[in-house]
Amino acid sequence: MLEWGRFKKGNSFFCGERENDWVHELDGDFNGSLPQGKRTGCGFDWTELVILPVGCPSKIIRVEEKKGWHLVPPTSLSPHRSMVAIPYPDHRNVCTSGLAVVIGRRARRVKAANATSFVAGYSSAQCFSDDFFLQSGDVSRASSFDAFHPVGPTLKPEMDFSGETVLFHNGQQIQRYENRLFLERLPSLIEELSDSMTLLPGDIILMVTPQPGASICPGHHLEAQVAGLRPVAINVGMRGSA
Repeated sequence: MLEWGRFKKGNSFFCGERENDWVHELDGDFNGSLPQGKRTGCGFDWTELVILPVGCPSKIIRVEEKKGWHLVPPTSLSPHRSMVAIPYPDHRNVCTSGLAVVIGRRARRVKAANATSFVAGYSSAQCFSDDFFLQSGDVSRASSFDAFHPVGPTLKPEMDFSGETVLFHNGQQIQRYENRLFLERLPSLIEELSDSMTLLPGDIILMVTPQPGASICPGHHLEAQVAGLRPVAINVGMRGSA
C-alpha cells in the first residue's frame, strides 16, 4: 500500500509518495496540509532523505481516555528520527504511544456513522508530558512544549485495526495496546470534536494509549510501533542540546 510524507533532500523540500524504499516526488504544494499532486518523475532512496512532520495542521487535538481532550500547538509536532528536548530535566517526564488520525476534508457536526470517511490517513505517534505540570492541574502546559508529539514517518490511508500498538523504551517493550480499541472510540470522537469545532484538512487527532508510559530522561531512545504503519523513533535530549 502506498503512503505519503514530507521530505528534505539537500536544500529542496517536497511531498513524496513512498513505494517500498523509494520515494516519488509529487508536484503538490509542500506547505499544504496534506500531500497532493502527481509524480514529477523524480525519485530518491528513502535512506537519503530527511523526514519532516507528516503535515501542517491548523490544530492538534490530544485525546486521553480518562482526561478528555485538549488542544496542543502545531509547534509540538516533530518528525521521525528527531530529538525531543526536555525543557525541565529535573521534572518527571513521561512518554506514551499513540495513534495520529489525520483529517482529510472539512468536518463540521458529522455523525459517527460516517465519521471515518473524513479521515485522510493514520500515522504512528508518541505523546510526551511533563508530570510536574500535569500533577498541578495544568494539563495543557504539560503537553504543549515544542516537539512533544513525534508523528510519522508517513501517512497511510488505511491501517490494521486488528493488530497492536507497542512502545519500546531503550529497546524494552513497556506498552502493548489493542488497535481495535482505537477504532471503537474513533467515530464517536470525531462526532464530538466536529460538534465543538470545525476540523480542517491536515488537522491531527492524537489518540493517546491509556496505559502507564515511560519515565524518560535525556539520552533515552523511544520507538512506537502501530501495526500496519511505519514506526516513529526519537532520541531524548534536553533544551539547549544539539
